[in-house]
Amino acid sequence: MKEEECKTERKTLHLPIDTIKALEKLAAKNGTDLSKEIRHAIDAYLDVSVTAENINMIHGASGQGK
Repeated sequence: MKEEECKTERKTLHLPIDTIKALEKLAAKNGTDLSKEIRHAIDAYLDVSVTAENINMIHGASGQGK
């Protein structure tokens, strides 16, 4: 999803310092900023979670999960 196509809302996150440092290094490497890296990581996590849920649903519906 393109960033300019979606509305955003400001939230406060409490993350370990090591996580912040790693995200800042990644942002510098990618020429982005911390917020974009966090959004990208969340989107990737949600894509994987949704895919896993869909696979489980398909296996359950087809009887393959038994």
